[in-house]
Amino acid sequence: MLLLVFIQVTQASAVRSDNNACSRLYDYPVMDKSGNCYVNPNVMALTPSMIKQNGYPVLSYNVTTRDGYNLQLFRIPPDEKDNRTNKQPVLLEHGLFHDSSSWVFVGNRSLAFNLADKGYDVWLANQRGSRYSCTHRKFKTSSFQYWNYSLDTMASNDIPALLKLVANVTEKESAIIYIGHSRGATLIFMYASEHPAETQKLLKCMVALCPVAYLDAVWYIKLLSFWAPSIGRTLLNLRIPAIFYNINHVHTILCKFCSNFPYVCRLLIDISTGVTWQFLPDDLLAYYTHDFSTESVKELLHYAQLVTTGKFQKYDFGKWGNLKAYGQENPPQYNLTNIRLPVFMYYGKNDVFIKEKSVRKVFDELGSNEKAFWKIPVGINEEKYQFSHNDFIWAKQINELFYTNLFYVLDSQKK
Repeated sequence: MLLLVFIQVTQASAVRSDNNACSRLYDYPVMDKSGNCYVNPNVMALTPSMIKQNGYPVLSYNVTTRDGYNLQLFRIPPDEKDNRTNKQPVLLEHGLFHDSSSWVFVGNRSLAFNLADKGYDVWLANQRGSRYSCTHRKFKTSSFQYWNYSLDTMASNDIPALLKLVANVTEKESAIIYIGHSRGATLIFMYASEHPAETQKLLKCMVALCPVAYLDAVWYIKLLSFWAPSIGRTLLNLRIPAIFYNINHVHTILCKFCSNFPYVCRLLIDISTGVTWQFLPDDLLAYYTHDFSTESVKELLHYAQLVTTGKFQKYDFGKWGNLKAYGQENPPQYNLTNIRLPVFMYYGKNDVFIKEKSVRKVFDELGSNEKAFWKIPVGINEEKYQFSHNDFIWAKQINELFYTNLFYVLDSQKK
């Protein structure tokens, strides 16, 4: 009943002008009259369009994983007229409920564009299930079989397919810089710990933004994770194998709702990612139309297991399922000591999923000789500058608070 009321309210509350961005939250309900509002072309835009709008070329590539999922990557190729010899490939891997648009939707603050400006060969991944990677050579997205995958499956299939494509196209081995945000970090940790030799043949180094492995979440996320198995069973019984399935409809509803109730949507950002003073009101609708990518229920259950157990482990099928899948009653844990590549990690004080303790645990277990982690911003303790989970992709002062340190690290890894 509440869902029906919500849909009716949002459908009745259509945006009343072409304006879709305001410099002050309270202007959103009157954006058709306010001089503080304007048209942001990134709202509801697709990744290739946003890249072109910002003056960069874009190429598209497709690769099929071993288990049949068709993945699409976007590339901002280096300028051939640029005399800089760098042109080092960088693969950007987005987080949970996101897609490649994470790296381009905040204009000149976007990491993809800052990398391109410095001469890097920028590749934007799209994980299975997202709007750009939603086909399979056998299954339709309306089938349960399509969504029957965990984080383990994505790590062992999607990550090598993406990395090998970049290596083959660029003809560069052991040269790729991998930058993963949130789930993007989870997947590379899983893959690299299981396939260390193959990883070293492909990667130069790994950069983990909000390195989600050992989760130290806030109380309400722990509570939600505790109830996740029951919620998951209910969804599957209702024939719902994925969340936010009709993504275009979801984005339309959110855009209308947030235009009329901007303070509610702003509060939800603090609740879901951590309190942030680095969010620009101008980005409100852009964020809500580039977040909430479709995700598998099974994948979310895997994350819930990581929260409740406090372990970085494979999917728990239950005693008998584990015996069949792994030959033991409990799921195996990932061995981070197998990772020998340089690893650099960044986290924020206000992140609701991880804290310094969980980042340090990853750091201590890594087998890398060259490794480091930082709280962003470095050396600044004022609350208004502290980063939350998603500030690493949208912070209003991201250049001075984060990119300065990041590019210093990346420059140190140049061949």
